Amino acid sequence: MPRKTGYFWLAALLSGWAVDFLFWGKTPGISVLLWVGWVLALGLTLGYVEGIRPSKVNFLAVALAILAGAVPFLRREPFTLFVACLLAFCLLCLLAFSFRNGYWVFYRIWDYLVATLRLIGEWFTGGLRLKRSPVAESDGAKPAGKKGANTVLLVLLGILLALPILGIFGALLSAADPIFGARLADFLAIFNIENLPEYLFRLAYILVLMYFIAGSFVHAFYNRHDEIPDPARNGFKPFMSWIPAAVILFLVDLLFVAFVVVQFTYFFGAHSNITAEGYTYAEYARRGFFELVSVAVISLILVFGLGAITQRKTRSQQNILAALNLVLICLVLVMLLSSWQRLNLYEEAYGYSRLRAYTTIFIPWLGALLVAAGVLDVMGKMRWFGLSLVIVIVGFSLSLPILNIDKFIASRNIDRAVSGEEFDAAYLATLSSDAVPTMFEGYYTADLDPVDKAKLGASLACMSQRLLQSQEQPWQSYNLPDATASALFIANQEMLEKYPLTMKDGFWQVDAGEIQFSCNSLYLD
Repeated sequence: MPRKTGYFWLAALLSGWAVDFLFWGKTPGISVLLWVGWVLALGLTLGYVEGIRPSKVNFLAVALAILAGAVPFLRREPFTLFVACLLAFCLLCLLAFSFRNGYWVFYRIWDYLVATLRLIGEWFTGGLRLKRSPVAESDGAKPAGKKGANTVLLVLLGILLALPILGIFGALLSAADPIFGARLADFLAIFNIENLPEYLFRLAYILVLMYFIAGSFVHAFYNRHDEIPDPARNGFKPFMSWIPAAVILFLVDLLFVAFVVVQFTYFFGAHSNITAEGYTYAEYARRGFFELVSVAVISLILVFGLGAITQRKTRSQQNILAALNLVLICLVLVMLLSSWQRLNLYEEAYGYSRLRAYTTIFIPWLGALLVAAGVLDVMGKMRWFGLSLVIVIVGFSLSLPILNIDKFIASRNIDRAVSGEEFDAAYLATLSSDAVPTMFEGYYTADLDPVDKAKLGASLACMSQRLLQSQEQPWQSYNLPDATASALFIANQEMLEKYPLTMKDGFWQVDAGEIQFSCNSLYLD
């Protein structure tokens, strides 16, 4: 049982208040890193007070959570930010799963699901455990938790008693110094009665978050189910005969073999084989790469699902199913290679976009997970598939900021324009501030056609109008790419004036002689 319950509530309150202070009405930026670091510091300190130390493996989760929290400070591309924030939250949940022992590395998929449900349940019930009387000290002294809670209440009482005294002194000092009075009035304007509904709502969700976070702390330090999963007791118990599973895998393998034969005949073969069927090479490549990625994901679920429910009573049954799974995985890897090649050809023909860049990163990680599934199945070690999935998720999530999606797109599309391909500068204008340094570098140094160079300058003018307007944000939203882009726009103001912005029909556009460039475009991959 928690010994110092008052500290639990205080740490939870400070964590909930930090959410409001850092994120209310603000764009995520350095605030995410600060909040993750704040919660980790409070949690580790609370554990130290309770006499609980984290497992050594959990320091890796702490480092990864801080790294993920730093991404919104270093990148601005929306999907990268979303994935990084989700990853940081999930890593904090991993710490709550098994703070003392780090047994989450041994979890299977089923164990991760059960641990998640238990943590969610603790959000609602953990606070109730803090209301129970902690175990008294052996010397009969007053329980430390009750003493801590009383201290917090006494501090709150002192604040309430101080308010009227502060009011009297504030009125007198304001009358004595008008400048001080103006500053005090500005401060008190924050508590305008007109904003009372907003304050009540914010107070309500801070208290709700405090309750949930307190439950998370209780679960992290006093998890009653923190143990290494036992394959004999936990998870699904296989119930289906191996024969239906073998038939399913065999028929799926036959279908995949037929598809792969077509791939080698046409897609991996000569261009003339495709054109003979009435398709251009680009048109053939354009079709199907998302469908093939979907096939790979469903195949992975099939392999894992059948492995979880199928009985393998003898060594021969194990070998037959493992062989069928291995054939299926090899065929799916060929399909992924086809999907990868289709995607590359699609990008070469039509240019680079965010969705295509995401898929470019996702395919290798999905292939790695398929290889891990095949190896683990052959070795009879599928219980490690859960950890393999965690590694792949972390790897994919961190690959996005490492690649720098918008910088990658801008660089590749400018390179295509230099080689004589069609230049979609209007799409570049929709990118985030991550792309701005690369676009300025391309404007000044790339061997672009004069028309393409003017389009690139017009897209930068559009971005300057959009991004400079968003610079007036509080320090919690500070972001390195935004600051860099703002400095570049200001330093290159003379160049941007060549591409004047005008408002037409409610939309900004660049009107520079022969260049008519709309700043508002909708793009679908």
